[in-house]
Amino acid sequence: MFTLPDGTKVWLNADSKISFALQFIKKTREIILDGEAYFEVSKDKDHPFIVKSNGQQIEVLGTQFNVNSYRDEPTTAKTLVEGNRVDFRTAMRKIARWYNVEVVYDTSVPEEMESGGWMSRNNKLSGVLQAIEDAGHAQFKIEGKKSSS
Repeated sequence: MFTLPDGTKVWLNADSKISFALQFIKKTREIILDGEAYFEVSKDKDHPFIVKSNGQQIEVLGTQFNVNSYRDEPTTAKTLVEGNRVDFRTAMRKIARWYNVEVVYDTSVPEEMESGGWMSRNNKLSGVLQAIEDAGHAQFKIEGKKSSS
């Protein structure tokens, strides 16, 4: 186990390595993973923690999760251990940008929501919306053209 500059704890599995800046000075805390690692991410809602691995990107604010992403394996496995607090409005802006859709929502929705799903541009839109619905924070109604995302 070792600790990143922001206080995040990382456990690397065999034949695994990560790359990161000695200091996180940008708006994000980014690392690159090759292999498998378990993360206990220090909470910082202003600086998302991003793991890039095998062409995928995982973004969290502060949570515990495992990523299994060896270069010679065709898939990346992600396991969320603890829920992640996500700013609802930020999540909706990301969805609009990533999938090129218009998102209209009721402003009475709580600003933060507990998310058990993954927010990633690599997931299908239907899967992202379903994860938010499953967490019990919103219901989505898709109007207009049917999305293949």
